[in-house]
Amino acid sequence: MRLAYGYAPRGERLVCQAPLRQGKRVSLLGWLGFDGAGTVAMHTGTVRRWHFRGFIQQHLLPVLKPGDIVLWDNARIHEAPDLVEQIEARGACVRPLPRYSPEFNPIELLWSKLKHLIKKACADTAEALLEAVEYATEQVTAADAAGWFQHCGFLPQHY
Repeated sequence: MRLAYGYAPRGERLVCQAPLRQGKRVSLLGWLGFDGAGTVAMHTGTVRRWHFRGFIQQHLLPVLKPGDIVLWDNARIHEAPDLVEQIEARGACVRPLPRYSPEFNPIELLWSKLKHLIKKACADTAEALLEAVEYATEQVTAADAAGWFQHCGFLPQHY
């Protein structure tokens, strides 16, 4: 992954070499809290419903507290009534976002920041990509999360 732009001295062309993309797709699954807490997990290949289910059960359910609210968009992999029941059994609730509404989804802003940092790292190997993802996730602050939620119209005191 590379940035789509760069800088060069005036009058000179920017030249950057990138290897031909080979191998499988790498997908990221993640959750983000008001306080900046969260988890990002890498998955090789296309994310299917059972991958999403495993991510929720391993990474989100253990940290949910009564009163927490889980927002997710209407992606097909999110259609899992039993997961909603498991979330509600922990005292939390699920609020689906409206269709086609990335502007109301704070995690889209997280993905934007992560993708920028990962592209900037110019990771050409699987190991370098893993390091770039780890570095990018470390750069997310509580102030970032609070700003993203506020930008999308979600304020902690209202929930």
